Amino acid sequence: MRKPIVAFAVLCSLIAAGPLPAQAAKSKLPIKIAVTDTLGQQLAAHIAAAALKKAQYRVELVRTDSRGQFDLIAEGEIHLQPQVPPEAVGYRAAVKSGKVQVLGPLGPETGSGDKVIWQHMAKTWPGAVKVLRTFSLTGKQRAALANAVEGEGRDLEAVVKDWMAANRKVWKKWTASDGNWMRP
Repeated sequence: MRKPIVAFAVLCSLIAAGPLPAQAAKSKLPIKIAVTDTLGQQLAAHIAAAALKKAQYRVELVRTDSRGQFDLIAEGEIHLQPQVPPEAVGYRAAVKSGKVQVLGPLGPETGSGDKVIWQHMAKTWPGAVKVLRTFSLTGKQRAALANAVEGEGRDLEAVVKDWMAANRKVWKKWTASDGNWMRP
């Protein structure tokens, strides 16, 4: 008789606590990631997309030019740009407007570029923003990825797929930060 009472009490406490934060906050809408014309940015975008997919988010890669991307982010048409050089045209004005927010640098080195997001991304996908805050690629990693595409002539998507398979420990740290303990 005691087991059903304990089970009922546990169930009631779970219901009262509400849904899991990471699960409850996920929007069913895709996270739209900018893809511009530079190889480094394309690699960062594809790896960010792959990591977010591993964290069970829907993502969509959106081709854009470097000049128009900040207007699209400000309008919420694009939600993430994972590698913006600080000298990019329109970057400072977009951040100053408050509609584009800086998450921090892509890598530990100076000049690695900043990760920027749409102003409402943290409300719409808070777990994804946690993943993206920890998302980081070192200069050495970025150079190896670029060399595989440009130097070896390999397909970008194949390079990203191979990198994800070979660097599971790296991206698992990123995806663990969203707090979703139910992810396989």
